[in-house]
Amino acid sequence: MHGEEAIFYRSKKIIVDKHTIEKPQLFLKLRISKVFPLLKGKTLDIGCGDNQLKNNYYKIIGLDPMFTNKIDICGIGEQLPIKSEIFDTIVISGALNH
Repeated sequence: MHGEEAIFYRSKKIIVDKHTIEKPQLFLKLRISKVFPLLKGKTLDIGCGDNQLKNNYYKIIGLDPMFTNKIDICGIGEQLPIKSEIFDTIVISGALNH
């Protein structure tokens, strides 16, 4: 990340720079603010973790290989345990580093 960038999350301005990504909560807010405008219709969040996107957008189904009470479907992105063509949007915002 070069320089800094200002984002808005729930009407609060957050300055994002190289130090922000070292703070998990601020980095999560950055990811949500970037992804949220792109969500359309029924959405599948692959690698949802604790399903933070669902707290902000009600039409999300969270899929994660680690079962917790916060996810909707336990599984992996390579072998989706769901039918084809039932989602309008598919998001992988926090799992690309795994």
